[in-house]
Amino acid sequence: MTALVVAEHDKTHLRGGTANAVTAAAKMGGDVHVLVAGSGAKAAAEEASKLAGVSKVLHVDAAHYDGGPAENYAALVVPLAKGYSHVVASASAFGKNFMPRVAALPRKVSTARKVARSWLMKMVTPSPSSSTFNRSRG
Repeated sequence: MTALVVAEHDKTHLRGGTANAVTAAAKMGGDVHVLVAGSGAKAAAEEASKLAGVSKVLHVDAAHYDGGPAENYAALVVPLAKGYSHVVASASAFGKNFMPRVAALPRKVSTARKVARSWLMKMVTPSPSSSTFNRSRG
């Protein structure tokens, strides 16, 4: 099992949620790969390679990923997701923006309920009506 973590960054540094997402992915077992997309984000990719548990970093240097547009990230992540058991992103506005587009594809999607220790995770999952979300506590 290999998990893909989609990194949130400002081109030079990873945002805090990315390290948390890597930790959660590592708790699922298997390898952890990190995707860093955006122009001039080499420093962020190098920082990702130094996170504990990361075995591989995928760096996509392209300007149309700058700022994290959901449609562009979903178009990038969906083909990559086929090679991974899990796709993980931070629970920030960044992750909540593009992950529903990835999860909406017709394939098996599961949601982690418990990741580590007694962390309380608020799960936000798309409901059958794409304009609403179900909230639950794991």
